[in-house]
Amino acid sequence: MDDADAEDHFVRDIAPHLDATWRWGAKHPLLRVRPMTVENLHYVMELALPEGTFRSTGPVNISFFVNDHLLDRVRYDTSGTHTFEKAVPAGWLRAGEDAMLGAEIDKVYMDGRLPLGFIIVSMGLRNTTAIQEHR
Repeated sequence: MDDADAEDHFVRDIAPHLDATWRWGAKHPLLRVRPMTVENLHYVMELALPEGTFRSTGPVNISFFVNDHLLDRVRYDTSGTHTFEKAVPAGWLRAGEDAMLGAEIDKVYMDGRLPLGFIIVSMGLRNTTAIQEHR
């Protein structure tokens, strides 16, 4: 999330530049990436559920999407840092074309009128020969 061009890939629900290596994601963060291959790709996200917001929301479910396909839904019963990683079916992507990576949390913490879902440290696609990930 601290790559110089990271914001060029944000589609929605990802906080603008912060002086940090992470960004807040709201209810349904969405990121655009362009894979050069569709072979052996994994959707990878490093995320954090801060103790302060978790006290209010309790356990949360986060759904992970690739081009509007539900890849997985994970229940997080604890605050702290977590890593999600799962193989993406090659048929869901096209090499050299934009892919939309999304996540959706079932409960957000309301900070005034600002919904806070979870912290995104990194989010992207990874394969065994190259990393196409945005930090």
